[in-house]
Parts: sequence; C-alpha cells; structure tokens
Amino acid sequence: MTWGTNPGQVISVTDIIPDPASFSDPVERASAEKALAYNGLTAWRTLTDVAIDKVFIGSCTNSRIEDLRAAAEVAKGRKVAPACRRWWCRVQVR
Repeated sequence: MTWGTNPGQVISVTDIIPDPASFSDPVERASAEKALAYNGLTAWRTLTDVAIDKVFIGSCTNSRIEDLRAAAEVAKGRKVAPACRRWWCRVQVR
C-alpha cells in the first residue's frame, strides 16, 4: 500500500510508516514530508491504524484485467462503510 504520492513510497499494510528523518537523501526526505502531510499521515504508525475514508479501484495504461477481477472478488458481497465515499468512474473510448 502507498503511504505517499509516488510508486516508491510503498509498504506492507502492517509495516511502520517511515519517518522522513530516516531518509539520508534530502530530496527523498522532502518528498516524504510532503507526502505524509498531503495524506494526513504520521510516521511510526501502521496503515492498519488509519481509518479508510476513500477507496479508489481503477486502472491505468499498464493495468491488467486480472487485477480488477481480484479487487472485485475481495469487494464481492461487502458494503461500503457509511464514512467511506464511493465514486464510479467510467472509461470513455473514442
């Protein structure tokens, strides 16, 4: 799962969200600080401690239909929590 805003800012759902001070590269440190602020997260917590209020399941250019089917299987038979927003997006083919 992503704790940040780029594909390199990924951890397991049970891992600890990293402290920006732990990054030796100043550019990575600044990026981590901005990402945590943007996402409203705090270092040294796990993502399981964070309430889910928005979920996006979608695709991009390199996605696979198998990924969307796997996500649909997880969601099958479940309900959206009252505090969680659900948006539907459709693809427009030209």
